[in-house]
Amino acid sequence: MRIKASGDDLLERAAIALNLAPLPAGFALYGLTAGRMIGVAQRVGIFAQLLPEPATARRLAEELELQVAGTRLLCENLAGSDVLEQDGHTFSLPKRSRKWLDPSSDTYIGTWLEHTVTYWEWYGDLEGKEPATGLPGPVLDALLDDLNTPKAIAEMHKLHSAGHGRGLRAALAFLGFSGDQGKIERVRARDRQGISIAPKAKVDALISARNAARAAKNFKEADRIRDELEAMGITLKDAKDPKTGELVTTWEVAR
Repeated sequence: MRIKASGDDLLERAAIALNLAPLPAGFALYGLTAGRMIGVAQRVGIFAQLLPEPATARRLAEELELQVAGTRLLCENLAGSDVLEQDGHTFSLPKRSRKWLDPSSDTYIGTWLEHTVTYWEWYGDLEGKEPATGLPGPVLDALLDDLNTPKAIAEMHKLHSAGHGRGLRAALAFLGFSGDQGKIERVRARDRQGISIAPKAKVDALISARNAARAAKNFKEADRIRDELEAMGITLKDAKDPKTGELVTTWEVAR
């Protein structure tokens, strides 16, 4: 059985037929199992190893220090998705795939495909978590820095490592990802619901509100505000001013 992509309209079908649409990316985004399969193949080096010449699964496994059976199964599934070509026990990277998987190509997407493995891991950890109401400030700052996507992704890794699932879910939603393994679909910017930008001014305002709540001994409200800030990827630090003895609150991006 082969996995085939089909366009929703004539334009999409033409793009697929002429190899103008990166099918590996389509599988990675919407193919669930196929997405993980392609991401793993990129991460372990299958595609890079097949660039110079075709190879058997055994040879690939030996050169990449992988298990032969697992390598063969992975390559056979990639051939079933038309990402690889199979001739007996030998696998090769066809021209249509090289356009997207050869680092020397202007349309190379291999690095992004490798990252999708991480995104799927994120989706698993985010199951059942609702997005925060504000886009985490560090992610926003990166995007405002001449659309610095690598920096934005690095900040999202920090959110994941710190366990700030709601903030990470909000960042994914803002970028057009559902964050839901059971609902992998394209999201238009105007259709995104519940995601607002959280600039520094909003963070400062929330900290001021928390300070006021603590001064009034309303510790339940103060804790609620702290939780809201943590969901936005903000860590608070309370310390006494060594000169005045007053309690001072500072904040930083969660690490």
